[in-house]
Amino acid sequence: MILAIDPGNTGAIAELTPDGALHAIHDMPVVDGYVNAPLLDNIVGDLGIDSIDRVVLEQARSMPKQGVASTFKFGCGYGVVLGVCARTPITIVTASEWKKAMRLAGHDKDAARQRAIAEWPHRAEWFARKKDHNRAEAALLGLWWLEHRV
Repeated sequence: MILAIDPGNTGAIAELTPDGALHAIHDMPVVDGYVNAPLLDNIVGDLGIDSIDRVVLEQARSMPKQGVASTFKFGCGYGVVLGVCARTPITIVTASEWKKAMRLAGHDKDAARQRAIAEWPHRAEWFARKKDHNRAEAALLGLWWLEHRV
């Protein structure tokens, strides 16, 4: 199983099989404004640590004009993800690298949703809402790794 993670409070976790089938998708578990380690550990643990072949994680970075408090929360969440997934092989990739390879335009969130629906039409309901772009990005991040195996 490949676990692909778009980090952050509005991020998502996608479970893909080695042949690219989208097995499950989860919104990032957040409690009181922070990524919740025990809930994230439950998601990872339910898979069984031995069944995870690879975790693919989008690299965290600060955003221009982002406030100190939101940057801190994002960094905390990123650290939680790294800690929970520490016992698995992890590939960390920048958003620009994987999006360029997948031919996704910069910050066009709807393009990611449309691409995910095209890749997994039987799972279209998982990407139906405008706010599901993070689910789409997590799923496409996993597909990127399967296609490029870096």
